[in-house]
Amino acid sequence: MHGFEVEIPTTHDLVHASRLNQLSAKAAKYDAIMSSITRSKYEGKANEDKILGYAASIKPQCGYSGLATIISFVIANLLTNARIQFDPEQLIASQPSPQNIQNLVTEHAVLDKFLLTLQSINRNPHVYLAPDKGDKKVIRI
Repeated sequence: MHGFEVEIPTTHDLVHASRLNQLSAKAAKYDAIMSSITRSKYEGKANEDKILGYAASIKPQCGYSGLATIISFVIANLLTNARIQFDPEQLIASQPSPQNIQNLVTEHAVLDKFLLTLQSINRNPHVYLAPDKGDKKVIRI
């Protein structure tokens, strides 16, 4: 009886279909990250812009220029820790400018904070106003 033999090239690996799907998904995520950090200018999307605008509004002392600088350092740190090669110049160019961040705050965060405040007022049966901080008087409505 003769055995059946298949020669498998040593330059290839056999991968089960489920593992191939997992590897393909990881490759797609890596490609998306690399595409995002190699753009020549910032191209945010609505949900991402809301997150960034809200972050800028939480810490206004940082300033738009400070936040724009910090973003690149944080992303560079994450990529370096993950041992992902990147070009610092491209990374900086792909991030929002201080003017972009200011626009994100005015377009998204201010409206969102207003809506959250309005929602909070509508949910609570009592609203407390402090019209005169000097006398510490509080009016209950």
